[in-house]
Amino acid sequence: RLVSRGRMFCMFSIFEILQTFILQAHEGNLRTSTYPKEWSHLQMKVSFGQGILARVPWIALFAPEMQVSQGFYPVYLFFRASNQLILSYGISETAEYQSSWPTEVSEHNPTIREFLPDDVPRYGDSFVFKTYTPQVEGQEVTFVLNDSGQVTTSEAIERDLEEITNFYKRI
Repeated sequence: RLVSRGRMFCMFSIFEILQTFILQAHEGNLRTSTYPKEWSHLQMKVSFGQGILARVPWIALFAPEMQVSQGFYPVYLFFRASNQLILSYGISETAEYQSSWPTEVSEHNPTIREFLPDDVPRYGDSFVFKTYTPQVEGQEVTFVLNDSGQVTTSEAIERDLEEITNFYKRI
């Protein structure tokens, strides 16, 4: 279950998780125990940093044979300084894995370093899938899809994650 603004989520949508995640990244709270441990048959891990708030909090979804410190997986990266939430084809920075995303990913998607050349303290070699600008008003968060400049819907956010995770599961 996910605790969010006094509510408990038994059935969690990624939209609600992302709203809570962005609010928490702004508050500086490092706790992750209320986040689900699984989403769509993938393990889920959330990090806001250790000891101090990370410059790039993240939500990773990975297969059982992967680890966040060694592998490749879909990951939301929140670049706080530029207020950019990127759903990416993530690549571990800690240790290389024996395989990675197929060449179709690297040939058709910019790296995060290419997308945010002035604000990449970490994860610059991961590839961009979708980018959003979170807008926070009080305790409400909306997401502007950077491709269109329009506020995106919860259904569109769900579809984006489903698309990248289905691709990940196939490979």
